Amino acid sequence: MTRSEHSNLYRAPQFRRSVSDALACDRNDVGAAIDRLLGAGRMPMVQAGLPAEIAVWADAARMIAALAGQQILHAAVVNTTDRICAMPRKLFAGGEAPAADRPFGAELASLFRHRHSIAAGPTGFPAVAVAWSQGGLALYAKFDFSERGGPKQRYHSVLPAIAGSVPRPWTAGRKQAAVGFRRPPRLRRRHGGDRARTPRRRRRRSARREPVIP
Repeated sequence: MTRSEHSNLYRAPQFRRSVSDALACDRNDVGAAIDRLLGAGRMPMVQAGLPAEIAVWADAARMIAALAGQQILHAAVVNTTDRICAMPRKLFAGGEAPAADRPFGAELASLFRHRHSIAAGPTGFPAVAVAWSQGGLALYAKFDFSERGGPKQRYHSVLPAIAGSVPRPWTAGRKQAAVGFRRPPRLRRRHGGDRARTPRRRRRRSARREPVIP
């Protein structure tokens, strides 16, 4: 697919509905996030010279990052998406850096691309979560393979708040994660996997809670 074909696909109501259903996110939020990323040139990644079979999953990772950012302002959506995708892996004292250490966005795209082999492997597909700290000064994320005895890969970013970057109130039923799922969401019919297991959208509330990612 060409760049324009990818863009047209992402603008299609059917595609946006599939993203909304897979992630249990509001359809208007999904549309706004995709429009902002397209407008800022962050998608489609095929324009960056990536092969289409890789670029489509890089785009999926950016969409999820944009929704996880919980932003409203145009610039804040784009800046926060970049920040989430660039989150470095958190290494603990005495731990060794992995052989292929990639930022959160690249690792998420790789998980999507190889989802079938990962799901069939010894650790299975991980639980994925992205969360804000109180006030939005820090971001946290993890890939949790522990359900089958595997490791937890943690990522974090602690930076001064971006101008206009204030996360929306937490959604009841989402716990502390802005976006989270246990199976790879079906973002495209021909690249589809299992449906995501995320809570359905409920009534908003204004209170924020400190995220805890064990």
